[in-house]
Amino acid sequence: MKTHFFRRAFTLLDLAMVIIVLLILSGIAIPKYFEYRAAAAAQQTKMILSSVRSAVAEFWADSVARGADHGYPTLVGLQTAGIVLKEPIPANPYNNDNKIASAIWDETLPVSGTNGWNYDSVRGRFWANSKTVDENTW
Repeated sequence: MKTHFFRRAFTLLDLAMVIIVLLILSGIAIPKYFEYRAAAAAQQTKMILSSVRSAVAEFWADSVARGADHGYPTLVGLQTAGIVLKEPIPANPYNNDNKIASAIWDETLPVSGTNGWNYDSVRGRFWANSKTVDENTW
């Protein structure tokens, strides 16, 4: 007695249905991935802005308490680890750059050049250098 093994292959219709299901799932997953990525960049920017702004305020308060007339840290002081911040400034999550440029604060929050951050040493203002909506309103 002979045993017959039947090989059953996928039909073109089976493969098309699998591809369609995968396309639908990726159509849902990919936008969610980019939403989570944008939310993570926004949260990281908020944390960096908060810590740098706190360090600048603490530097100012210490200089006033000592009676020094230095006010806010200079751009070099802010960029040099150990003067205002314990570690070098992290990169801006929106453009992956950690350079700080000197800028004058006004209500339009100027964005210029390719640096990651802007700092106004006269007013002690620090903000992100990117044109992404809302990251500078935190």
